[in-house]
Amino acid sequence: MRSFSIKYKKSAKILSESAILISGSSLTVIFEDETLSERMSHLFKGSSSVVVFRSSPDEKAQTVKFIMKHEPEAFTLAIGDGANDVNMI
Repeated sequence: MRSFSIKYKKSAKILSESAILISGSSLTVIFEDETLSERMSHLFKGSSSVVVFRSSPDEKAQTVKFIMKHEPEAFTLAIGDGANDVNMI
């Protein structure tokens, strides 16, 4: 048991200093599966930032809502680069 907790603490420290990069298409799969969503929420909580790329306005909005639901103290920001992002904002 002791070796597991030491390894877990090391990996938690590394994760807390890490950013997660994830594509919008991956988020679609994750949000549709409850088990994957739960695992992703733990991963998001442990990281210092989450960057979603190649995503639709809906995926951006879903990500912000997801993070706010699971980590209400977190700061969230969704940035769009075109007129199709108006609905998200």
